Amino acid sequence: MGFVKKATLLGASEFVLACAGVISTVIYARFLGPEGVGQYSVFMSTLTLVVPLASLGIGRANIYFLNTQRYPRQEVIQNSMTFGVLVGVLLTVGMTAVFWTRDSFYGVFPWWCLVVFSFGMACHVVIALLRPVLVAALASRKILSVDIIQRVVLILGALAFALSGHLTVDWALVVTTSAGFAGMLLLLYFLRVELRHPFGWQMNWFRETAGYGIKIAASGILFAITSSLTVLILADRLEHDFSVVGYYTRAVTISSFAVLIPRALSPLFYAKWSDAANKNKRDQIERAARFNVAYGFLAAIGLIVLGRWVVVLLYGAEFIEAY
Repeated sequence: MGFVKKATLLGASEFVLACAGVISTVIYARFLGPEGVGQYSVFMSTLTLVVPLASLGIGRANIYFLNTQRYPRQEVIQNSMTFGVLVGVLLTVGMTAVFWTRDSFYGVFPWWCLVVFSFGMACHVVIALLRPVLVAALASRKILSVDIIQRVVLILGALAFALSGHLTVDWALVVTTSAGFAGMLLLLYFLRVELRHPFGWQMNWFRETAGYGIKIAASGILFAITSSLTVLILADRLEHDFSVVGYYTRAVTISSFAVLIPRALSPLFYAKWSDAANKNKRDQIERAARFNVAYGFLAAIGLIVLGRWVVVLLYGAEFIEAY
């Protein structure tokens, strides 16, 4: 399958995955209400903030070192796995302590729920480190499989608890962890050949990938920080009126449709550019820029015109303040 077909497949599938993600947010909104959605969003914002910081952009750097510097694939995977396990253990212990001691901010939850969710954060770090290995190989079908299984588990888990009448914020956090765990397992399965001896460590690899990764992932990390801190600050300043956080996060979710396709295609473009000649690279960058501008303009107009009806249709009239 050529690059154009892979990019088209990934872009179309990313739209389908986004729709699946919307389904899970609709379930949570309908059954948890603005207050519950807001409290759940505070946890998810913490995850969004911590995972990029903990992974240090190493996953994105792996694409460069695999495609341009021709680092041995097995060494990259083994070193990434070792780093992911170390960081995962620290995250599971450290974030459990944070959630437990900051119950005045996050709310009171059973200790096991906090441990499970913290472990889920560790799973997402492993995915952030190793999924780009598939991107570097332009393995679009495997990439999609990892993404799809997370959406499927998320939707089925939310539906199961909703239909049984037991969907609470506690169980929503457990379902989120289950989705991340399933995605990590499938990813490890795809890399099983290189993971026959799963651990290895080379300090030079860490210095080079972490140093390069922080540079190229700086914009993504900055976006994660600003978007997550906005939710956390909003929850803190409003004295934990989680309903306002619920309105805000639903509005952000709908507005994110404007950047959906460009975000889906960017990893594949990056993987292609890493191994392209300078002239071809310039042509591809210009083509991608024109596409992003045109798509963003049309998507923004659509959201402005139809935003109010989209909110009511997806989340219900009680979320109308999200518009």
